[in-house]
Amino acid sequence: MTLQALSWRLFSHFRREHYEAPPGATHVLSYCPAALAAHPAPAEGWWEIQTLADHSAGTPADEPASIDGPADLDWGVLAEFAARTLGYPVALTPFYLELMAAEEYPAGVWHPAPGYYLTPAGGGR
Repeated sequence: MTLQALSWRLFSHFRREHYEAPPGATHVLSYCPAALAAHPAPAEGWWEIQTLADHSAGTPADEPASIDGPADLDWGVLAEFAARTLGYPVALTPFYLELMAAEEYPAGVWHPAPGYYLTPAGGGR
């Protein structure tokens, strides 16, 4: 386990199921459970876009583009949000994390946190 910031509003321990980015991935769209928010947050959670490099290093942007919604927010809504934010269509490749609040580790509750790697669709921008 590693203590990292996966969001500017969220500090947590995490465990990974699938975490190898596909070739060409540039960004990550990840779900942030409201239960782990360090600041006021929507009750159902939110999704954020980070660069792949920042997400992998645990150094998120101060205020990344985000959309409120539950962990099971419709894939089409997420794809449209990502394309609108990045300015080009993207392919989404799923991955899965489980997060635990840093102050509760190791006896706390693991929260599911699905995500997607974002790769420019159609051979690039």
